[in-house]
Amino acid sequence: MESDKHIVFFCDLLGGTPYKKAAVISTKSDKDISVVCGCNVGALLENGLTGIDKFTDSVELANSLIKSTKQGIKLFGMSNHTNATEPLSDGI
Repeated sequence: MESDKHIVFFCDLLGGTPYKKAAVISTKSDKDISVVCGCNVGALLENGLTGIDKFTDSVELANSLIKSTKQGIKLFGMSNHTNATEPLSDGI
């Protein structure tokens, strides 16, 4: 993916100033621009380290960032461990 033709803005919060500015830029540009918010840094690193060149456009990269973030979200619940007598280790 040529970086000067395909752009992905990686923003922290929906509705925050960076997101709003990126959204405005994306609507006024003739370049391939996607705006992603709410993803984590792990998703950014995962996709960046595997090679940005494998993506053909900004939407493909944006969807990959979203997928990586969703896969990294997990719930730890103590309800399954009510009878635990030993403290949790560092490795949980």
